[in-house]
Amino acid sequence: MATDITANGNIELEEEARTQASSFFDSLEAVNLDEVTTSTVRVAFRDSRLTPQLDEEGNPLVEEGKPKMRRQFYTRIAEIENYVPMSVFNKMMTTRSRALRLRGAFLASTNEEDIPDPIITWMSEQVLAVWKQTEEDMTLECLESGLEFRKISRLFTLFFGHLLPLSVR
Repeated sequence: MATDITANGNIELEEEARTQASSFFDSLEAVNLDEVTTSTVRVAFRDSRLTPQLDEEGNPLVEEGKPKMRRQFYTRIAEIENYVPMSVFNKMMTTRSRALRLRGAFLASTNEEDIPDPIITWMSEQVLAVWKQTEEDMTLECLESGLEFRKISRLFTLFFGHLLPLSVR
């Protein structure tokens, strides 16, 4: 593809280059930004709460003067905004290559310790960053306890997949 710069500084392109340049700028067609909205994602989340442990008659059990507690699990529906602020997207992009390097070392390691996969941890952290836009008190531990990997992976794809260039997916 030949490009010539004329004496007055204009760039002259061959027909093929003109067509490619034109189609590129057409692909950047303006979007009416006041019509761009976010959506809410409904996520079944396994949560828990401490409740008093009861005997057969329904009375609270007491040990050492304190009610004996048990963890009760339930499913709640979390409504999470599908909105990725620029600061969250930028952090995701800047930490991605580090997570990939750590994963390479993780896979090459012969260490048999129970170490979590760095990519899975990184994906969970990115989902958490978006989740916290809606539920500020969510923690990584709570997120990973309440969602199975398949849901975290799907949320990551939903939040970030369309933002990633094809070359880094």
